[in-house]
Amino acid sequence: MKSKFTMIVPAMVCLLTIVPFSGGKDVRAAEVTNLVQSGDSESEVSVSWNGILGETKYEVEISEDGNNWVKKTASSNSCKIDHLNSATNYLVRVKGKNQTSYCNPIQVRTACGRVKQVTQTDATTSSVTISWDKVEGANQYNIIKFVDNQEVVIKEVPGTSTTAEIGGYDNKVGFPHSIYVKAVYVMPTGYVAGNRQLSELAPCLKSYDAALVPGKLETPKVVRYYSALKSAWVETTQVEYGSGVEYELYTVNNKKVSSGNLNWGGTKLYYATLGGIDAESFYKVRVRTHSNVGETAKWGEWSDWTYLANGPRKISVKRKKNTVKVSWKKCKGATSYTIFASTKEKSGFKKVGSTKKNSIVIKKIGKKKIKKSKKYYFYVVSNYKKDNVTYKSGNGNTIVSNKK
Repeated sequence: MKSKFTMIVPAMVCLLTIVPFSGGKDVRAAEVTNLVQSGDSESEVSVSWNGILGETKYEVEISEDGNNWVKKTASSNSCKIDHLNSATNYLVRVKGKNQTSYCNPIQVRTACGRVKQVTQTDATTSSVTISWDKVEGANQYNIIKFVDNQEVVIKEVPGTSTTAEIGGYDNKVGFPHSIYVKAVYVMPTGYVAGNRQLSELAPCLKSYDAALVPGKLETPKVVRYYSALKSAWVETTQVEYGSGVEYELYTVNNKKVSSGNLNWGGTKLYYATLGGIDAESFYKVRVRTHSNVGETAKWGEWSDWTYLANGPRKISVKRKKNTVKVSWKKCKGATSYTIFASTKEKSGFKKVGSTKKNSIVIKKIGKKKIKKSKKYYFYVVSNYKKDNVTYKSGNGNTIVSNKK
């Protein structure tokens, strides 16, 4: 008994230097420290603290008004308190089972509700604008994405706003990630209530639903001309985020001829046969595409113009000795004409001359002079030069020069 007493005395002396005895009972003077909020949900908060050496039980009290406290017992240095109201501040204090006083209370908060819907409302070539429903009790919205399953905060939006523009995207590639919105409450301590995990988040703007304004389509290509039908087949290739293609056809003098939609030809190909293209004028055509943001079409930039015309149809030839004079009706906008000739009706054509006029005298085909005894075939191509680029019409009608 004596040896046991000598072991206790040093501890008692240590305590006496801090607090007095009360009725001969050992009252510990140590206090819970570093009490912090460690988790939350809409009906729960979790707290943790630095434990007291030798203490096995703790009393945790919570209060909404600081006057009426509800007690809970914890057997470790953490505690989850449930059956609480959402988006509500509470005070929490803790003491060891054998302590006489609680530590200073801290303010904790339950999570507010979740964002129920995220909608894209606008777009540019490099950004999307989103909106969401207001969540009561939130003082901040965190716009987030997940990269390799790791959360990345893209933007922090004040709780007074329910819209945000997010930039830095490239409309040449697919949208890289889904966009989530967290309704949170940032405490004065820096603790963020409502900071849910991915599995707890509400619907988001999925990457495959997000849209940017598409880029500029390539200049349409003239694949073939239909001279007799006064038409031409044009094609273009779709770009990322594009949905449908429209065209505008004008004369070179900026008189509108027609507009409409190109047809989908599979994969990214779009095409159309454009009518109203005769041999007496050059025309110009351009195309553009759009993405869809809700019910709104977000149009991309118009492509550069392609200039086109059917080749001259009204051609005449006149033979004189060892020459042939070829004449045709002028094409509006043409800056020059190129003449081709052959001794065969459907092949072997060679360039035999060019002119800015609407007639030319041909003396040779290649290195061979025109002969009276031979039959020759001719057609004319109209040229339009703009910004150092020469656009060529389709081949005009082939006309034959009979033997003389």
